[in-house]
Amino acid sequence: MDQTKYENMLRCATKLVHDKGFSSLNLTSLSMSSGISESTARRYFKSDNEALFLAVLESASKMIYDEFVARTEETGLDLEISDPKELVILYTKTVLSLIEGVTETGMKNWQARILFAGFNETPLTCTENMIVHISILDKIILRGCGGIKDKSSAVKCIILGIFAECSRAKIGSIRHAREHDMNVMLTQLEIFLLSVFQKPLIQLEKLEEGGVSMGSLQLLSDELTNSANAIKKVLSQNRQDN
Repeated sequence: MDQTKYENMLRCATKLVHDKGFSSLNLTSLSMSSGISESTARRYFKSDNEALFLAVLESASKMIYDEFVARTEETGLDLEISDPKELVILYTKTVLSLIEGVTETGMKNWQARILFAGFNETPLTCTENMIVHISILDKIILRGCGGIKDKSSAVKCIILGIFAECSRAKIGSIRHAREHDMNVMLTQLEIFLLSVFQKPLIQLEKLEEGGVSMGSLQLLSDELTNSANAIKKVLSQNRQDN
């Protein structure tokens, strides 16, 4: 396999999904956007559109996993023993920085957004590698919730709802006009996790370290309410679709 050619096709496929949704992606459209013949594309993706979809999603899930693991190493956190709240916040910061385009331009931004945007037509099948990559958040939250699965599922839904809402604000095919203050969202999530994970109440100093004053929280209360309602709407729609 020509790795450079494969990566070029994967980049073009990811950009197509980001701009037009999964329904726009097939081997023919990939060939047209990448400048590579359709017969070549079929050799790389087994003449199967689903194989192409899964390659895009697996690449995106691996990227998120690798970015998060790299950040844990940079900050000295341990996936198995560090405070689950700190790990969840770091995971959230990692994903949101990619969705918002803070740390990267292009491929990684597209990957983060399409992975979490919640496309109705996203393929339901997961590869073994995808399961490994996306289950890391589940394990951390479950540990924070003391092994209580229902509680863990609720926390995960809220976090994924945040990711979906922020992705939909950026992604080409479903972009909406809502804007979000990432510092405020992270602060609210930290307060929530402290309550759920049964930790002490957040200190004012922690808010200020995150660049968020009590005054700014008060001023942005309307925005937070709107964001919460938007997240509830996304989660409600996902339940109906499923």
